[in-house]
Amino acid sequence: MRLTQVAVLGAVSGALVFTLACGAAVQTGTAPRGGPDVLTRADLEGINANNAFDAIERLRPQWLQPRGPSSVTQPEGDWPLIYMDNVRAGDVNILPTIPIDDIGQIRFVNPSDATTRWGTGVTGGVIQIISFKPPK
Repeated sequence: MRLTQVAVLGAVSGALVFTLACGAAVQTGTAPRGGPDVLTRADLEGINANNAFDAIERLRPQWLQPRGPSSVTQPEGDWPLIYMDNVRAGDVNILPTIPIDDIGQIRFVNPSDATTRWGTGVTGGVIQIISFKPPK
């Protein structure tokens, strides 16, 4: 095979792969998800959950783990705190009381970023819940 034939074949193959990949994305109509630290409204609508705890337990169970150990007096580590619309709501025990229909987004904020945003005392990180505001 001559060099020009190889180049043309490579270009055609690359264009075909690109076209198929783009076509598959357009046909499915799936929206990009938030990633490992975010649960979007679309993520939450796709599961059978009644509250924030159920949703997190099914989709991001690692968020419900203590970080640590933080000290000799607390060897099990620190649990994440819950902030709803940037106001501290409590600890993970509050999650079952937050209905899934009231949630627009859930985000895990690591301890370092949480300390920068909310100050000290968030060594287990923060599970941030942003309320869903239906369109008017």
